[in-house]
Amino acid sequence: MRLSAEELRVRLQDRSILDEVSLSVEDGEFVGLVGPNGAGKTTLLRALAGLVPPSSGRVLLDGRPLAVITRDERARRLAVLVQSAGIGWPMRVSEVVALGRLPHRRAFASPSEADHTAIARAMARADVTHLRERAEPSLSSGERMRVLLARALAVEAEILLADEPITALDPAHQLDAMDLLRAISRAGTGVVAVLHDLTLAARFCDRLVVLSEGRIVADEAPALALTDPLLQAAFGITVLRGTHADGTAYILPWDRSGPHREDDHDPAGQDRS
Repeated sequence: MRLSAEELRVRLQDRSILDEVSLSVEDGEFVGLVGPNGAGKTTLLRALAGLVPPSSGRVLLDGRPLAVITRDERARRLAVLVQSAGIGWPMRVSEVVALGRLPHRRAFASPSEADHTAIARAMARADVTHLRERAEPSLSSGERMRVLLARALAVEAEILLADEPITALDPAHQLDAMDLLRAISRAGTGVVAVLHDLTLAARFCDRLVVLSEGRIVADEAPALALTDPLLQAAFGITVLRGTHADGTAYILPWDRSGPHREDDHDPAGQDRS
């Protein structure tokens, strides 16, 4: 399976958010979208999911324009975890995760054995099984994010699009989530995730797509994407580099190398990140 964007442009309220962006993700790839606030990462993810219409260019799913694919097929093949996702009303955690199976069921049909298995597997992988009887309003922000991740996993889609899946998590659960996303990709699912933690992105992702001011400035393996000149130009930072005892290279954001930039937000009032 291949999900791709071709010369994508997105304008919101007469403001350019993405400008001629092209990229693709294949089965089994873990791709990180990184860049400073306001770079267009979330908008790109939403465009790939079909949630934001492009001003020009197109998104293709296995060579077919996403715009001509039915919502039901898209919902089965593309799982989406968006930053602003909410539940909407009080539900038990198990019921929230079960929503991920709706694309696989006919209207008003009871969950099948396959649905129950997928729900249980998703909760176990996201470490929320012990929360199954909890009501959603009682969850912490980190617990809620893991429940929403479980809901996305329950779809068992070919591509998982995740907007900042580790932002609300404590360090242990951040590591668990990144391990899980990498394991999912190794099992054959394409994963695209918006990430702000460059250290974890460089360690776990196969490829990093770096955006700056609505354009892609790098699309490479982490070691090739996060060069010192690019980090200074795009993020205004310098980093420390090292190698763990197991041979894994790592980077640590360390200092500013340029003037302070205020966070930018999209004209709709949502973070453009």
